[in-house]
Amino acid sequence: MNGIRVISTMWIILDHRYSVQFYFPLWNNFYKETWTRSAGNMFMINAQMAVDTFFLLSGILVTYVYLWSAEKSTSFHIFKFYLHRFLRLTPVLVAVIVFIVTLLRQFASGPLWSSMIHSQLIEGCEKYWWKTLLYIQNYDRTPSMCIPHGWYLSADMQLFVISPIFLLALSRWPKRTLYGIVALIVCNIVGCFLLGWFFELNGIMQGNVDFEKQMVFVWQYYFPAYTRAAPWLIGIILGYYLYLSKKKRYELSTKIVAILCILSLMVMCAIVFGGHNLITSEYRRVLNAIYIALVRPAWALAVAAVIFTCANGYAGPVNWFLSLPIFEVLSRFTYTLYVVHYIVIFVLTSQMRTTVLFRNLEAMHQFWGDFAFTLFVATLVTLAFELPAIEIEKIIFAKKRTESTMTLEGSKVTEAGPSRY
Repeated sequence: MNGIRVISTMWIILDHRYSVQFYFPLWNNFYKETWTRSAGNMFMINAQMAVDTFFLLSGILVTYVYLWSAEKSTSFHIFKFYLHRFLRLTPVLVAVIVFIVTLLRQFASGPLWSSMIHSQLIEGCEKYWWKTLLYIQNYDRTPSMCIPHGWYLSADMQLFVISPIFLLALSRWPKRTLYGIVALIVCNIVGCFLLGWFFELNGIMQGNVDFEKQMVFVWQYYFPAYTRAAPWLIGIILGYYLYLSKKKRYELSTKIVAILCILSLMVMCAIVFGGHNLITSEYRRVLNAIYIALVRPAWALAVAAVIFTCANGYAGPVNWFLSLPIFEVLSRFTYTLYVVHYIVIFVLTSQMRTTVLFRNLEAMHQFWGDFAFTLFVATLVTLAFELPAIEIEKIIFAKKRTESTMTLEGSKVTEAGPSRY
């Protein structure tokens, strides 16, 4: 999962490079519409699927870790469960918010610097910082958000808050709980279909040309935790079976592994590139509603199939690539990478003094600069705030903790998507 986590984080950084670039004057400004309607660019338009991968990973790890701890007879304290999560996420957020409201405005200059940095970052954090720290900003419909991409952390935290319901039930009534989770996934699919149907939404955000319709798409479908629940619930099911596979590995034939890999690849490609017709063709209400209902669980199932086959020792080349040591190193920084990358991109872009040429080649070149700068900043933030917070958290929870449990909670347990467990 290290490789999946890092690649998904890089995909989101690349996507935000494109979206932030569209805020600013371009030399070929009219090219944006042509770019949006090109089938090859659906890889960037559908980069939002990386967020659903994070929700899947969150469900997997919270379930796997809980079942592992229960097996070791570790008592479950719900207050410590929540406090542990809050202490892992919040110090970095506090540090970033303090930087935004105090030092960011003096950090650089340019014709667009004051207006863009103030409207996109500073204003939201001055007014609504507390909504970010309470992890409720994904339901806040104010025009200015503090750390705009932090909506994911809010949605993920809200799902984490309800996770003990499923975890305690899994340890007592596993089969009934799994059936119940499948029923909830079906209900989620039906609910998303009805949402897309009644609001007459296009399945792709850019396909909702009207600004008001885009806001409906964002606030009713993109941000809420309940519309993001299906991948997370699929992650809970997969986490349970991964826990069982550690006791007895599932024997899969070469044919089944090949079928799973091919189907997963086909589903991923169909989701990433298949939505092109929703943008270019005439609006069809039923088709778009079906896409909205199925795209997230289908993506989660495809990624889950890859994780399951790799975890059981199959899919050799894929498993080898996703398990490369470089991914293990970078995965330690995925949370801070996620938190700071949007700010780094805005800082680099808001200093521009001339219009720039927008093309994929230039955007990719800028992305690698964004990633290098973001990794540097994330390393500093990790060393200055995250690691000290982890050590303090260890001291708080050190009582009666075995050495093996400390190792698990201090390292492997703490990595789920860009979030920390």
